[in-house]
Amino acid sequence: MILQSQLDYFKEVGIWYTGIPSLDASIHTSSFKRFLSREEEYKRTFLQSKLNYAFDGYSFFGQEDSLNQGADDKVFTYVLSDFFEPSKQPQEFWPLLKAQVDIIDQIAELEKELLDKINPQLHSFFENQIGHMLSANYYPPNNLNGLRLTSHPDVSLITVFPFGMDEQFQFEMPEGSWQTIGKTDEVICFSGYLLECMTGIKALNHKVEKDGDQDERFSFAYFSIPRPNQKLDLEKEKITSEVYFTRYLSLFD
Repeated sequence: MILQSQLDYFKEVGIWYTGIPSLDASIHTSSFKRFLSREEEYKRTFLQSKLNYAFDGYSFFGQEDSLNQGADDKVFTYVLSDFFEPSKQPQEFWPLLKAQVDIIDQIAELEKELLDKINPQLHSFFENQIGHMLSANYYPPNNLNGLRLTSHPDVSLITVFPFGMDEQFQFEMPEGSWQTIGKTDEVICFSGYLLECMTGIKALNHKVEKDGDQDERFSFAYFSIPRPNQKLDLEKEKITSEVYFTRYLSLFD
Protein backbone atom coordinates (compact mmCIF):
# COMPACT_ATOMS: atom_id res chain seq x y z
CA MET A 1 0.00 0.00 0.00
CA ILE A 2 1.35 3.40 -0.97
CA LEU A 3 1.69 5.83 1.91
CA GLN A 4 0.69 9.48 1.60
CA SER A 5 4.31 10.53 2.04
CA GLN A 6 5.32 8.21 -0.81
CA LEU A 7 2.55 9.59 -3.01
CA ASP A 8 3.59 13.17 -2.28
CA TYR A 9 7.21 12.34 -3.15
CA PHE A 10 6.13 10.66 -6.38
CA LYS A 11 4.11 13.72 -7.40
CA GLU A 12 7.03 16.03 -6.60
CA VAL A 13 10.00 13.98 -7.82
CA GLY A 14 8.54 11.18 -9.94
CA ILE A 15 9.83 8.09 -8.12
CA TRP A 16 8.22 5.57 -5.76
CA TYR A 17 10.36 3.35 -3.56
CA THR A 18 7.73 0.67 -2.97
CA GLY A 19 9.50 -1.27 -0.21
CA ILE A 20 8.48 -4.49 -2.00
CA PRO A 21 11.40 -6.93 -2.25
CA SER A 22 12.79 -7.21 -5.77
CA LEU A 23 12.01 -10.28 -7.86
CA ASP A 24 14.42 -12.84 -9.29
CA ALA A 25 15.82 -11.78 -12.68
CA SER A 26 17.66 -15.02 -13.50
CA ILE A 27 15.33 -16.13 -16.32
CA HIS A 28 15.42 -12.66 -17.87
CA THR A 29 19.21 -12.50 -17.69
CA SER A 30 19.80 -16.01 -19.04
CA SER A 31 17.33 -15.48 -21.91
CA PHE A 32 18.96 -12.23 -22.95
CA LYS A 33 22.45 -13.72 -22.67
CA ARG A 34 21.44 -16.55 -25.02
CA PHE A 35 20.18 -14.04 -27.56
CA LEU A 36 23.29 -11.86 -27.30
CA SER A 37 25.53 -14.89 -27.82
CA ARG A 38 24.04 -15.53 -31.26
CA GLU A 39 25.76 -14.35 -34.43
CA GLU A 40 25.19 -10.73 -35.42
CA GLU A 41 23.44 -11.65 -38.67
CA TYR A 42 20.79 -13.55 -36.71
CA LYS A 43 20.32 -10.77 -34.16
CA ARG A 44 19.87 -8.15 -36.86
CA THR A 45 16.95 -10.05 -38.36
CA PHE A 46 15.12 -8.77 -35.26
CA LEU A 47 16.01 -5.08 -35.61
CA GLN A 48 13.15 -2.69 -34.89
CA SER A 49 13.06 -1.76 -38.57
CA LYS A 50 12.57 -5.43 -39.48
CA LEU A 51 9.81 -6.12 -36.95
CA ASN A 52 8.24 -2.71 -37.67
CA TYR A 53 5.91 -2.87 -34.69
CA ALA A 54 5.85 -0.35 -31.83
CA PHE A 55 9.30 -0.33 -30.17
CA ASP A 56 9.79 -4.09 -30.40
CA GLY A 57 13.14 -5.43 -31.50
CA TYR A 58 16.90 -5.33 -31.17
CA SER A 59 19.13 -2.25 -30.92
CA PHE A 60 22.92 -2.27 -30.78
CA PHE A 61 25.69 -0.01 -29.50
CA GLY A 62 26.38 2.65 -32.16
CA GLN A 63 23.11 2.21 -34.06
CA GLU A 64 21.89 5.46 -35.63
CA ASP A 65 18.21 4.63 -36.15
CA SER A 66 17.13 2.97 -32.89
CA LEU A 67 13.85 4.20 -31.44
CA ASN A 68 14.84 3.60 -27.83
CA GLN A 69 18.53 4.47 -27.48
CA GLY A 70 21.00 7.01 -28.81
CA ALA A 71 23.96 6.15 -31.02
CA ASP A 72 26.34 7.14 -28.19
CA ASP A 73 24.59 5.00 -25.57
CA LYS A 74 26.89 2.15 -24.57
CA VAL A 75 24.15 -0.44 -24.43
CA PHE A 76 22.51 -3.26 -26.36
CA THR A 77 18.75 -3.55 -25.92
CA TYR A 78 15.84 -5.73 -26.86
CA VAL A 79 12.25 -4.57 -26.47
CA LEU A 80 9.35 -7.03 -26.22
CA SER A 81 5.76 -5.80 -26.00
CA ASP A 82 2.54 -7.68 -25.43
CA PHE A 83 1.25 -6.18 -28.70
CA PHE A 84 3.52 -8.42 -30.79
CA GLU A 85 2.99 -12.11 -31.50
CA PRO A 86 5.27 -13.98 -29.03
CA SER A 87 5.99 -16.79 -31.51
CA LYS A 88 7.61 -14.23 -33.82
CA GLN A 89 10.08 -13.14 -31.16
CA PRO A 90 13.49 -14.87 -30.93
CA GLN A 91 13.17 -18.33 -29.40
CA GLU A 92 15.83 -17.39 -26.86
CA PHE A 93 13.22 -15.15 -25.21
CA TRP A 94 10.40 -17.71 -25.06
CA PRO A 95 11.20 -18.80 -21.46
CA LEU A 96 11.21 -15.13 -20.45
CA LEU A 97 7.89 -14.46 -22.18
CA LYS A 98 6.33 -17.35 -20.30
CA ALA A 99 7.81 -16.31 -16.95
CA GLN A 100 6.82 -12.66 -17.23
CA VAL A 101 3.05 -13.26 -17.36
CA ASP A 102 2.83 -13.32 -13.56
CA ILE A 103 5.33 -10.46 -13.26
CA ILE A 104 3.24 -8.20 -15.48
CA ASP A 105 0.15 -9.04 -13.43
CA GLN A 106 1.97 -7.95 -10.26
CA ILE A 107 3.29 -4.81 -11.93
CA ALA A 108 -0.18 -3.87 -13.19
CA GLU A 109 -1.62 -4.11 -9.68
CA LEU A 110 1.08 -1.75 -8.40
CA GLU A 111 0.43 0.70 -11.21
CA LYS A 112 -3.32 0.67 -10.64
CA GLU A 113 -2.81 1.33 -6.94
CA LEU A 114 -0.66 4.35 -7.76
CA LEU A 115 -2.98 5.66 -10.48
CA ASP A 116 -6.04 5.32 -8.23
CA LYS A 117 -4.35 7.65 -5.76
CA ILE A 118 -3.32 10.15 -8.44
CA ASN A 119 -6.65 10.22 -10.29
CA PRO A 120 -9.27 7.43 -10.06
CA GLN A 121 -10.36 8.16 -13.63
CA LEU A 122 -7.03 6.81 -14.85
CA HIS A 123 -8.02 3.31 -13.70
CA SER A 124 -10.37 2.58 -16.61
CA PHE A 125 -7.92 4.16 -19.05
CA PHE A 126 -5.22 1.83 -17.77
CA GLU A 127 -7.46 -1.24 -17.96
CA ASN A 128 -8.75 -0.56 -21.47
CA GLN A 129 -5.97 1.20 -23.35
CA ILE A 130 -2.63 0.32 -21.76
CA GLY A 131 -0.32 -2.62 -22.37
CA HIS A 132 3.26 -3.36 -21.37
CA MET A 133 6.65 -3.66 -22.96
CA LEU A 134 9.89 -4.93 -21.49
CA SER A 135 13.18 -3.19 -22.18
CA ALA A 136 16.08 -5.60 -21.69
CA ASN A 137 19.39 -3.74 -21.44
CA TYR A 138 22.96 -5.03 -21.59
CA TYR A 139 25.82 -2.68 -20.78
CA PRO A 140 29.07 -4.35 -21.91
CA PRO A 141 32.35 -3.84 -20.04
CA ASN A 142 34.20 -0.86 -21.52
CA ASN A 143 36.76 1.82 -20.75
CA LEU A 144 35.13 4.53 -22.87
CA ASN A 145 34.41 7.99 -21.55
CA GLY A 146 30.91 9.36 -21.19
CA LEU A 147 27.58 8.09 -19.96
CA ARG A 148 26.46 4.54 -20.46
CA LEU A 149 22.94 5.84 -21.09
CA THR A 150 22.23 9.50 -21.84
CA SER A 151 19.58 11.42 -19.90
CA HIS A 152 15.96 11.05 -21.02
CA PRO A 153 12.39 10.59 -19.80
CA ASP A 154 10.62 7.34 -20.66
CA VAL A 155 7.78 6.91 -23.15
CA SER A 156 5.71 5.16 -20.49
CA LEU A 157 2.82 6.04 -18.27
CA ILE A 158 4.80 4.40 -15.46
CA THR A 159 8.13 2.57 -15.59
CA VAL A 160 8.68 -0.30 -13.16
CA PHE A 161 11.99 -1.94 -12.21
CA PRO A 162 10.85 -5.20 -10.58
CA PHE A 163 14.37 -6.57 -10.10
CA GLY A 164 15.92 -3.72 -8.16
CA MET A 165 18.51 -1.26 -9.46
CA ASP A 166 22.27 -0.72 -9.58
CA GLU A 167 24.45 2.10 -8.31
CA GLN A 168 25.01 3.76 -11.68
CA PHE A 169 21.39 4.86 -12.16
CA GLN A 170 20.83 8.58 -11.56
CA PHE A 171 17.70 10.73 -11.68
CA GLU A 172 17.11 14.46 -11.85
CA MET A 173 15.58 16.27 -8.90
CA PRO A 174 13.04 19.09 -9.47
CA GLU A 175 15.65 21.81 -8.89
CA GLY A 176 17.98 20.28 -11.50
CA SER A 177 20.51 18.38 -9.38
CA TRP A 178 21.24 14.71 -10.03
CA GLN A 179 20.84 12.01 -7.40
CA THR A 180 22.25 8.49 -7.44
CA ILE A 181 19.67 5.90 -6.51
CA GLY A 182 22.23 3.45 -5.13
CA LYS A 183 21.99 -0.31 -5.32
CA THR A 184 18.55 -1.33 -4.12
CA ASP A 185 16.77 -4.65 -3.74
CA GLU A 186 13.23 -3.30 -3.89
CA VAL A 187 10.74 -2.67 -6.68
CA ILE A 188 11.02 0.90 -8.00
CA CYS A 189 8.42 2.84 -10.01
CA PHE A 190 8.81 6.16 -11.73
CA SER A 191 6.81 8.56 -13.86
CA GLY A 192 6.93 8.54 -17.65
CA TYR A 193 6.15 11.10 -20.32
CA LEU A 194 2.60 9.82 -20.88
CA LEU A 195 1.78 10.44 -17.22
CA GLU A 196 3.15 13.96 -17.60
CA CYS A 197 0.93 14.55 -20.63
CA MET A 198 -2.14 13.26 -18.79
CA THR A 199 -1.67 14.66 -15.28
CA GLY A 200 1.11 17.25 -15.30
CA ILE A 201 3.29 15.08 -13.02
CA LYS A 202 6.69 15.58 -14.59
CA ALA A 203 8.36 12.56 -16.19
CA LEU A 204 11.48 11.45 -14.34
CA ASN A 205 14.60 12.38 -16.28
CA HIS A 206 17.30 9.76 -15.72
CA LYS A 207 20.63 8.44 -16.98
CA VAL A 208 23.20 5.71 -16.34
CA GLU A 209 26.67 6.86 -15.34
CA LYS A 210 29.83 4.90 -15.96
CA ASP A 211 31.23 3.20 -12.89
CA GLY A 212 34.80 2.71 -11.80
CA ASP A 213 35.49 -0.74 -13.19
CA GLN A 214 32.97 -0.62 -16.06
CA ASP A 215 31.87 -4.22 -15.46
CA GLU A 216 29.07 -5.56 -17.60
CA ARG A 217 25.57 -5.13 -16.22
CA PHE A 218 22.04 -6.14 -17.13
CA SER A 219 18.86 -4.27 -16.29
CA PHE A 220 15.20 -4.87 -17.08
CA ALA A 221 12.36 -2.36 -16.94
CA TYR A 222 8.66 -2.65 -17.73
CA PHE A 223 6.89 0.25 -19.41
CA SER A 224 3.13 0.78 -19.44
CA ILE A 225 2.38 2.26 -22.86
CA PRO A 226 -0.70 2.85 -25.04
CA ARG A 227 -1.96 -0.01 -27.13
CA PRO A 228 -1.85 0.59 -30.90
CA ASN A 229 -4.65 2.61 -32.52
CA GLN A 230 -5.98 4.08 -29.29
CA LYS A 231 -7.42 7.57 -28.81
CA LEU A 232 -5.74 9.18 -25.82
CA ASP A 233 -7.48 11.87 -23.81
CA LEU A 234 -4.65 14.12 -22.64
CA GLU A 235 -4.98 17.18 -20.45
CA LYS A 236 -5.64 19.58 -23.33
CA GLU A 237 -6.30 17.43 -26.42
CA LYS A 238 -7.09 14.01 -27.83
CA ILE A 239 -4.51 12.22 -29.96
CA THR A 240 -3.86 8.69 -31.20
CA SER A 241 -1.24 6.33 -29.79
CA GLU A 242 0.81 6.75 -32.94
CA VAL A 243 0.79 10.56 -32.70
CA TYR A 244 1.82 10.26 -29.06
CA PHE A 245 4.80 8.04 -29.92
CA THR A 246 5.86 10.47 -32.67
CA ARG A 247 5.59 13.38 -30.26
CA TYR A 248 7.67 11.54 -27.67
CA LEU A 249 10.40 10.74 -30.19
CA SER A 250 10.46 14.39 -31.28
CA LEU A 251 11.81 15.25 -27.81
CA PHE A 252 15.16 13.92 -29.02
CA ASP A 253 15.34 15.69 -32.40
